Order: sequence, then C-alpha cells, then structure tokens
Amino acid sequence: MSQGQPRRPQAGGQDYNTNQKGGPAATMQSAATRNEQAGFVSHWLASDAAADQGVTVTENDIPGARLVTESVAEQVL
Repeated sequence: MSQGQPRRPQAGGQDYNTNQKGGPAATMQSAATRNEQAGFVSHWLASDAAADQGVTVTENDIPGARLVTESVAEQVL
C-alpha cells in the first residue's frame, strides 16, 4: 500500500476480509470446508447454478440441537 492510498475501512473493529465468529458467513464457510474435505466439491470448481440462482443457508435452533440447511439453486444439499 502506498502512502497516498487510504486504509481499508473497518466495521466494528473487524476487517472486511474476515467472518464474524458464529455468523452466517462463518457457517457457510464451515459447511463449504466440510463438503470439500469429504470430497463432495472441489475448491476450484463452481457451477453456474450457484452464481445465477444463489446459495442459501438457514439455521434453526431446536431443543438440544442446531439444524443448518444449505441449498444451491433451490436444491437442498
């Protein structure tokens, strides 16, 4: 970074390149990592469906458990 360029703004003391622990982005990142480690997906591959139709992560708290559901292009994974 040159001296003439301003520093990247920070929100709430966090850098924009980091995920808030326990937040939705961290949940998605964790799920993606687990799917990659299990061999379901590759880090370098992406589908047009995800880019065109979107990705959704929902979290439901039920007694004694936490249910996280992922969907890509309206298809539950």
